[in-house]
Amino acid sequence: MFKSWFNVLVAPKQTFKEEVANASFKKILFNWIVFGLIIGAMLTLLVFLHKLDLSYIGQDALNLERVMWTLLLGIVISLIGNVFSNMVFFTASRIFGGKGHFKEQCYLISLYLVGIALLTLICSIIPFVGSIISIIVDLYAFVLLLFSLKEVHQFSLI
Repeated sequence: MFKSWFNVLVAPKQTFKEEVANASFKKILFNWIVFGLIIGAMLTLLVFLHKLDLSYIGQDALNLERVMWTLLLGIVISLIGNVFSNMVFFTASRIFGGKGHFKEQCYLISLYLVGIALLTLICSIIPFVGSIISIIVDLYAFVLLLFSLKEVHQFSLI
């Protein structure tokens, strides 16, 4: 799985072609949970580095408890957000003549989410320059989204 996360960032077209046949809900769920843990880690960094108050945790919560709740929140956000966004992408793709399957689409998109989230997490630690790099990473994520939808739904990007 780690190899696929790396390969999709450095050779997306080839990796998407190779991985589309490996789609399974088990792999999708695993990728979404890892993505959610990374989101939770980003939220944890915000809480502890910037001292943001998360009222759902409570004022006297232990630091470990805060971390656990924040990681859980990241996973929940990841699962809900990924299901919703993939439904939107799938519906739009079908409207424009896409021929792919929902499971394949979710899998290919989940492959690059983990790598992009890790890059974003690393960039968030670097002051100022990290924000600029994060914008570039986000633009690359959009390109990867287009490549994944192209592969699944057999679109032409011409």
